[in-house]
Amino acid sequence: MPPMLLRILLAICLSPQAAKYLSGGVIDEFYLAYRLALVKLIFGNKNPPLLLDDPFGNFDLLRLNKALLLFKDLGKDYQIIIFTLKDIYDETADNIILLG
Repeated sequence: MPPMLLRILLAICLSPQAAKYLSGGVIDEFYLAYRLALVKLIFGNKNPPLLLDDPFGNFDLLRLNKALLLFKDLGKDYQIIIFTLKDIYDETADNIILLG
C-alpha cells in the first residue's frame, strides 16, 4: 500500500476528526483505492466490469492524470465504464457513448 494511502487510512480509522483536514480529492482517492481493493477481495481472479459514477470529481489535475494512467492499465484486465458529464476522459477512453 502506498505510504500516502496508509496515512489516510490511519487518519480516518484512528481519528475520524482528522479526516476533516484532508481535501476532497485525497478522501476520494482513498475510497477509490478501497473500492478497488474490495473488488479484488470479493472477486479474486474474476474481473467483473467496473461501473463508476464520475469517480474523479474532486481530483486535482495531477491526481486526475495519475488516476487516468492507473485506469488505463486496469483496463487491460477490466471493462471500465465511467458515467460522467465531463469530457476530460475522452482522450483516455477506448470508446465513448454519448447519451441524450
